[in-house]
Amino acid sequence: MTTPLSTGELLVLSSIMYDPNLYDMIGPLEADLQRSVTLLDWANNFTFSKGEWKGYGGDGGSSVEDWEHLVSTIKSNPDLYGNMVITDVTQRQSEGNMATIQHGDTTIVVFEGTRGAVEWGDNGDGADNKR
Repeated sequence: MTTPLSTGELLVLSSIMYDPNLYDMIGPLEADLQRSVTLLDWANNFTFSKGEWKGYGGDGGSSVEDWEHLVSTIKSNPDLYGNMVITDVTQRQSEGNMATIQHGDTTIVVFEGTRGAVEWGDNGDGADNKR
């Protein structure tokens, strides 16, 4: 049985969904590696251009340092993230990425949620259970 993931580990999975190149990266990387792509593979191949930075979180999004920390976290935990296989990535038109990740005997579905500062308001409204 697979050990349940911590909140921090689940947040790592969620954060990866905000990589605008995730969908386009997986197929070619899988072909190059001749095997399924793991989260560690993603981290080892992640690159971004500061000129493209708006795509990595945009207004209210993640900083360069946040992304560097994310990649470093994954690389420093190869036993965990090297065994998480990205089995499917879907890029929903104008809504971001969605992926299925296999972790041992557990299937995890992860999706990109909020984009930009404007969308945070409805998240707050949804979290307010007094309405």
